[in-house]
Amino acid sequence: MLLIFGALKIELAGIIRKTGIREKYLSGKVLLCRGKMGKDDVLISITGMGKDNAARAAGIVLKQVKPIDIKDIRVLITGFCGACRKGLKPGDLVVYKSVMDLAGPGPVKGCENRKVPARYDLPDNTAAGLSGKGMLPVTCGCTGHVVSTPGEKKRLFDDHGAEVVDMESFWLIESLVNNGIPPGRIHCIRAVSDGAGDRLPPYMAGAGAKKIIAGICGSVVRSVFSPAELRSNISSFRNIRKAGNVLALLPDMLLSKKDISL
Repeated sequence: MLLIFGALKIELAGIIRKTGIREKYLSGKVLLCRGKMGKDDVLISITGMGKDNAARAAGIVLKQVKPIDIKDIRVLITGFCGACRKGLKPGDLVVYKSVMDLAGPGPVKGCENRKVPARYDLPDNTAAGLSGKGMLPVTCGCTGHVVSTPGEKKRLFDDHGAEVVDMESFWLIESLVNNGIPPGRIHCIRAVSDGAGDRLPPYMAGAGAKKIIAGICGSVVRSVFSPAELRSNISSFRNIRKAGNVLALLPDMLLSKKDISL
């Protein structure tokens, strides 16, 4: 069985469409979707944003598949990520080679206090041929907040070597590993939704779908009176659309690579 995790429905919409969903249901406030990818049974989990939601969703999903032998479970963690390294651009598909815990009590300052962040090293996807399909191998830093400014992104890259950032991958991996799934069976493939030099609109700093939706509504109203905010919103929407379109191609890309066993 293939387990797929993503924080928001917008990130997983294309994948859900292409997996022939047979069943959707809620379990502990986590939306689960069952379907097929090629010959594999697939269980997709929309976890919600952040550390706590990620860890809770992993536990809920594993209870759903507990009778299955661990050796038959493979995991794909996907969704959006922000670039901290220059050269990565919106719409780029990246494969995580390592994931670090950079969460702290506040933006940047909490990261500075982590001299040696906890980390998980993931399978050598380059050797498996994933990078040959336009997927770039990167190191990810996971934070407890939305990293929204170019200055903070640069700091994460300079201090920790984090090429991209997200808010869920480390804690999904940690929960899965603690429940017996080895890192060698876990793959993280994400799409870049904002570049290292991009400043996210203020509403994106609100972790959680409801806060973001409320922020979007307010920002749209303000855009009527602020050309700068209008330009920022248009750029952000375009970048998210690029990332979403790339993720929608992921099932076909993986299925066409016969020697990859995700």
